[in-house]
Amino acid sequence: MHRAQIFWSPEHVRLGLPAVCETVDPAWLAGERPSEDSGWSLRCAFEHPPSEQGSPSLARVAYAMAEAPLRLAAGMQLQLFERATGGYARIEILE
Repeated sequence: MHRAQIFWSPEHVRLGLPAVCETVDPAWLAGERPSEDSGWSLRCAFEHPPSEQGSPSLARVAYAMAEAPLRLAAGMQLQLFERATGGYARIEILE
């Protein structure tokens, strides 16, 4: 798992951030056009729920499937599907 910061959309912050310590949602490389067949499920584990942390939220992230085509690395940026808004959060991999 890799340390990451999740920058939630302003709309998601306004609606309320997740009050859970783990999520699994589709993610894409930043700048990539999201589509159903190009995303990979990303598991985000939070020591404290995003609802307590605000934005950005610190998390440990990893692809849910071992066969994901890309390896996560420091400096990489992803876009994460936000269930509550239908939009995307920005993720920065820290390490």
